[in-house]
Amino acid sequence: MAKLPNSRERWFSERLRIEAISRDFGDPNLFLTLSNDPRSTYDTRALLYRLEHGVEMPPDHPYKLNTEHFTELMSRYAPQMAIYLCRKTKMFLKAFLCDICGISENEPAGDWTGRYQLEEAYYWARVEFTETRGVQHWHCLAKLPRVLDTALIGRMIQNGRVVRHEMKCGNIKPGKEEAA
Repeated sequence: MAKLPNSRERWFSERLRIEAISRDFGDPNLFLTLSNDPRSTYDTRALLYRLEHGVEMPPDHPYKLNTEHFTELMSRYAPQMAIYLCRKTKMFLKAFLCDICGISENEPAGDWTGRYQLEEAYYWARVEFTETRGVQHWHCLAKLPRVLDTALIGRMIQNGRVVRHEMKCGNIKPGKEEAA
């Protein structure tokens, strides 16, 4: 059942995989949610026009905010639009996460246990097709290279709170520098 898309077993398997990656390389420190809004972008409107009329959309073609007509066109050409939006989002993710953030597109070769954990980076993405959104909705987790592990930052903040609380309660006496 884990091979069936969107099955409970498939998502449980993905969850275990993400937990293993996080355990080995560190917790993700970036969460992205991407929602395509095809009506807002010229390229998707031009593609729908080309699919509907068989010719390029003229540059001066008026933009009509007709939700019913746009929804009908999106439904009529759903496979083509889904493929186009998927490729467009993957190009954006590659440009942003790989080229800008510095995450390697391919898994590095060699024994991962000998690599410096702070240099490690990865990203994981999944796409949903929901009735309420009507188009693709992406969720992405990423661990950026050379960024302090967020779990470590959380522990440092929590430990600082505990120490300050203990000092307020009188359980820890402040040092000479803190007393002054």
